[in-house]
Amino acid sequence: MILEVQKPLLGLIEMFSGLTIIAKGDDIPKADFHLPLMSSPMILETNITNMPPVTKINVEKNRVEDWGKRLGKTGLKIGIAWQGNKEHEDDKKIEKLQRSFPLKSLVSQIACQNVRLISLQRDNSSIDITSQNSIEILGDDFDKFGYAFRDSVAVMQNLDLVITCDTSIAHLACSLNIPTWIALKYIPDWRWLLVRDDSPWYPSAKLFRQTEWGDWDGVFTKMKLQLNQKGVH
Repeated sequence: MILEVQKPLLGLIEMFSGLTIIAKGDDIPKADFHLPLMSSPMILETNITNMPPVTKINVEKNRVEDWGKRLGKTGLKIGIAWQGNKEHEDDKKIEKLQRSFPLKSLVSQIACQNVRLISLQRDNSSIDITSQNSIEILGDDFDKFGYAFRDSVAVMQNLDLVITCDTSIAHLACSLNIPTWIALKYIPDWRWLLVRDDSPWYPSAKLFRQTEWGDWDGVFTKMKLQLNQKGVH
C-alpha cells in the first residue's frame, strides 16, 4: 500500500509501519487502484460501529527522554494549543465563528498553582500580556529541526493532558493516545460529529463543545469542573 502525504509530514507519517510513504509532488509508483484518503471510509463501508483502532505513532525514545529531563516531573503538565493555521478557512471568519480560541479564556479557568500550561505552538506571538506569566515556552529549537512535529511527539509523551482547539495538534495527540481535551466551536468540523463528548476515532479524546456561537468561556468552565473532580483545583 502506498500513501501520498504533504511533504512536511513525510518524516512523521514514516513513523507508522506497514506503508510505503511518498511526498506529494514526487513520482507516483505504478498502482492498481487510486483512492483519495477521505473517500476510503465510503469504499470500505466504515461506520461508527466498525471503525478500526487508531494506529499508534512510533516515537524516538532518546528524544522523549531528553524532553522529559527538560520538562521535569513537577506539577500537572498540560500542553496547550489555541491557534490553528491562520490561513485555514475556519480561522478567516469573524472571531466568534473561528475554531481557534482566545488564550485568555483558557488561562482564566485552567491556570492555577498545581497546573503547568506548556505551549505546543511553534509561533507564540499571539500570547497576550495577561497570559504571559502562566505559559511555559519550549524554546527557539522546538520543532525547528527535522520533520514536522518531531519535538511535539516527544514532548507529548511527557505530558499529563493536552488541551487544544480543532487543529493538527488534536489529531497528533490522539494518535499518540495522550489524554486530549478538544475545545470545539458551536458547529464543528464533521469529524467530531454532534452532541457527543467522545470520539469514535480517538479513545483518548474528550470533546468540550460551545453551547452558543463564540462562547469559549463556557467551554473552559466545563474543563475547570472536570479538573476540580480530579482534585486539581
